[in-house]
This record gives sequence, structure tokens and C-alpha cells, in this order.
Amino acid sequence: MTSETQYTALNDENPWEDSDWIPSTAEFLLPKDRLEHMLLETPVSEVTSDVFVTVAPEDTMERALWRMRQHQVRAALVMEGEALVGIVTERDAVMEIKPGETGADVRVQEVMTPDPVLIGSAEPIGCAIQRLAFEGVHHLPVVDEMEAKVVGIVTQGPLLHRIIETILNEEWAAEA
Repeated sequence: MTSETQYTALNDENPWEDSDWIPSTAEFLLPKDRLEHMLLETPVSEVTSDVFVTVAPEDTMERALWRMRQHQVRAALVMEGEALVGIVTERDAVMEIKPGETGADVRVQEVMTPDPVLIGSAEPIGCAIQRLAFEGVHHLPVVDEMEAKVVGIVTQGPLLHRIIETILNEEWAAEA
């Protein structure tokens, strides 16, 4: 048997179709399934930051930017009482505030994105990634579906970190 024949013979065998090969009580994830599991079954709440800044629509952009800088975040949720009415980002400020100005004469409501795209805390991470990509946003306010209130914010960074972590863990598991 040549090495080419051996290679073909090994490729023709599919151990996944052999029911004796996998124990019936197997409770493990194969490396290729970990990423899929993370995307489809891990809730957004696991990557949600509960540190978020809120501002009022009548606040100035100067105040909103100061609060974002103070908490080292790039977006602020615009709230009227307990109701989320918008989101304002550093990018919004860059587009609206003229060079040399502080934003003291610009109100948040003039700059904010009203009715932002939301995600529920129990929805899977894959849904958050899909919304970020297809809606063209960088921040998703996270709401608790049971209490109907904002509980945090999820951004691209933590999602990307979680994907990379999952992939690296797969590679380490494969090497072991």
C-alpha cells in the first residue's frame, strides 16, 4: 500500500459515524464545536459591561464627553428617568463639534442616535455580533427582558476578546 493509498483510506473512514467510537453519555465539546457553542448558547450577559455612563438629553456634549472620559468609555446612554431614549458616542461628538469648541453649546439630544439598537441579556453572543455588524453600530445597550430596564452595554472589544479566547482554547485543547 502506497502512502497515497493509506491517506485515502484514512480519509474515507469517518469516526463520527461509528457509534462505538463516541460514548453515548459523552458530555464534551469537540474543538470545532466550541466556537459554535459560544456564539449560539453563551448569553450576552457574560460579556456585558455593567459600567456604563448615562446622560440626559438636555445635558451638554461637554458634560457627556467629560463623563465618558471620567469612566474611560466611548459611549453614553441617553436616559429620561429609567427610559433609554438614545445613545451618544465619541464619534458623534467628533462629527458635530467644530474644531476648537468644547461642546458646551451643543445639547446631547441634537447629536444622539435616538432609539438605539438593543440586545436582551439572555440573547446569545452571536446575535450581538450580528446586530453590531449588520446595523453598523459599535455599542449595544443590554436590557433585562424580565425587568425591561438597561443593565449594561456590550461593545465590539469584549466580543472579539471572547471569540479569540475561545479559538485559542480550542488550539490549546487540540495540542494537548
